[in-house]
Amino acid sequence: MKSYNLYLSILMVMFFLLSCKKRADQNISLKFAETMVSEELPIDFMLGKPYQLKISDSLLLIADHVDEKAITIYNYKNNKYLKEVINIGQGPSEIILPIQLTIREKDTIGILERQKGLYSTFLISDILTNTVQCLNQINFGNIDRITETNNGYISAGFYEEGSIGIHNIRGELINVINIYPDYLNKINDISIKYRYGQGSIAFNKESDIFAFAGYFIGEIKFYSLNDSNKLEIRNYYNLSLSSDLQRRINASTNTTIERTDIEYFTDIYTTDHYFYVLYSGKSMDEREKARESHILLFNSAGKYVKCYKSDRKLYKICVSPDDKHLYALSLSDELDYILVQLNLS
Repeated sequence: MKSYNLYLSILMVMFFLLSCKKRADQNISLKFAETMVSEELPIDFMLGKPYQLKISDSLLLIADHVDEKAITIYNYKNNKYLKEVINIGQGPSEIILPIQLTIREKDTIGILERQKGLYSTFLISDILTNTVQCLNQINFGNIDRITETNNGYISAGFYEEGSIGIHNIRGELINVINIYPDYLNKINDISIKYRYGQGSIAFNKESDIFAFAGYFIGEIKFYSLNDSNKLEIRNYYNLSLSSDLQRRINASTNTTIERTDIEYFTDIYTTDHYFYVLYSGKSMDEREKARESHILLFNSAGKYVKCYKSDRKLYKICVSPDDKHLYALSLSDELDYILVQLNLS
């Protein structure tokens, strides 16, 4: 009997510890967020409709559309505008908008033309001197986002078997993984399924951790990429505030995004040590009225650390390599796009 009671006690302790771990993954509190005061950067150039930020050394690279150029480059350390680069168009050395930027090394950028799935790499020094010479080019097909791993690429796109593609260093597709929540898998149309299940992606090369933050589904997932080119879940968080979308999808696969649906995670950025996830949490018809944003901080393994709150709405973010400053796109009182800096403690 004593052995049985001891065995039962061990099982109860193990169940308690596992339950605590499960709850800990959901333990994200916006209520006790640390407030950050933003400082507008003094820029002497106009932004059009910027939609992405990346940092390379002392440079901010801004995906935009100004004077038929696709990228604006700004030195944030000395507050100096450098130039607009990369022509928009369909000719040689031109690209089609919208694009997604990646930083391969501190001196090399990748540009994904999202309409074509074409991924091209360039030396930053070349494009600064108007020598737009492509180093490498890969056609990934029908994808929407991409991030580089240590041995290849991970994409998000319109796959029959799921939404995440694993590619080798040559860009060849070697595995497709379904990370959609169960209620989306009843949808047969892959474009509709992707629309609901889309999100921002990032890969941390120091920890070999892949992160996904869902735009409409309210989930943040962190995976390790194993030797079999499969994703193994490490940490999972669900900040979904409403099940209206899920109920509509369960009732009909022909539903659309409505004004009352929640916009959850609008950007993700990784440095060597952390992931930063930009959280909105506003309905589609209220998101432009927001006067603040939250930034969720996770360590490089995907464990939640803390939450920041900005004093204005942020649209896109990037973070300095030393994790001391966050840079973001925001709007002025006159509704012009501006760049702001926030200090991270």
